[in-house]
Amino acid sequence: MKNLPLQKFLYSLLAFLCLSLFFACDSSKESNDNATQEVENTEENDAADAAEPPSSYDDIAEMLAVQTNYSEEQNSLKKLDNGSYQVFVTVTTEDTDYILSTLKNSLLTVVFRTFIHTEANEITVEAIPLKIIDATQAPVPLDKQMQKISVSRDKAQQVMKDFIALENFNGLVGESMGDMYLKDRANEKLQKLVTEDYGDPGMNKVFDALSK
Repeated sequence: MKNLPLQKFLYSLLAFLCLSLFFACDSSKESNDNATQEVENTEENDAADAAEPPSSYDDIAEMLAVQTNYSEEQNSLKKLDNGSYQVFVTVTTEDTDYILSTLKNSLLTVVFRTFIHTEANEITVEAIPLKIIDATQAPVPLDKQMQKISVSRDKAQQVMKDFIALENFNGLVGESMGDMYLKDRANEKLQKLVTEDYGDPGMNKVFDALSK
């Protein structure tokens, strides 16, 4: 019984050492996780710099005709006298939520493709929905549901950096398929910015950030 105080002291010391070790390990894990994320982000940006660069164009309209579904030849793209662009997006419904999502996807695709493939410093584009009635009638423009966005290269780059920790627009395209490397193919990073199908951030957050 004379050793009871000593035993209590040893138990207390052991408990203190175990708690100290636990918190030290937890802190070390958090530091390692942060360091790992920083390394991954750096590696992604380095990979974007090193990969075969995407196709480049001097003319935005020419680029859009190749890299998107919009072209002047198909009457789905129009360049205005003030230098801005209109894209015409066909829809089969007047559901406002569906149309808004479709237009956001179109606008963001045009914006990021512009900065990926051209040297343009800014882009202004309107997306106008055209409702298809039937094969015998011309599509009806739903002008009240038109959406417009104007974005600078610096703004798009900052939003991209904030949301997916990527600084180089080249990193938004390029995927391997077997032995082939498709340098202009949209990868998951671009899909995360222009759709809601690939998780955060999603096009709604990106569109709001670019519209501020």
